[in-house]
Amino acid sequence: MIGKADVRILHVEDFLETTLTFTNSRLHVEDGRPLMAADSTVRKPEDLLVKLRSSSAFLAIMFMTTVALAAGDSTAPTVVATTPEGGSTDVDPAITELRVTFDEPMSAGSWSWAYENKEDFPKITGPPRYLEDQKTAVLPVKLQPNRQYTIWINTSRFQNFKDQSGNPAVPFRLSFETTSAKDSD
Repeated sequence: MIGKADVRILHVEDFLETTLTFTNSRLHVEDGRPLMAADSTVRKPEDLLVKLRSSSAFLAIMFMTTVALAAGDSTAPTVVATTPEGGSTDVDPAITELRVTFDEPMSAGSWSWAYENKEDFPKITGPPRYLEDQKTAVLPVKLQPNRQYTIWINTSRFQNFKDQSGNPAVPFRLSFETTSAKDSD
């Protein structure tokens, strides 16, 4: 969610001041009706001003009571590192967790560790968590020797890895192979 801001506008037809709420890139009038068409989004105040000025129903924005609208983050977070490293073919099957690091702090308690083939997904041994930096997600796992694993960090359908502004992370495919148990000694 970009933020929530109360916006006061002057309605041309009856000159009454109306309160609108801005949530999830949409404006809603007090009774919850969307102000703009379903396909329109507002990512920054300039977009809002242009849309309202081009509408015959509204004259101008009078003032905003929150700066969250202006400071809204609309950039999707991306994966910058993984442990094990993607594409590795010599991963020790004794490791007990997967780590994925993003380029910005993420929303606590929100993730989508997904699979494309259940047989290629590791056994989960505990609840996922974030490290203190809120950038590194950790998944406790039990790996098997001589296996290829593929884990999706978000997909087009599952998008719960989100930054603290509510933007879903760009989907990322992590694939690696484990060595035999004796090779890891």
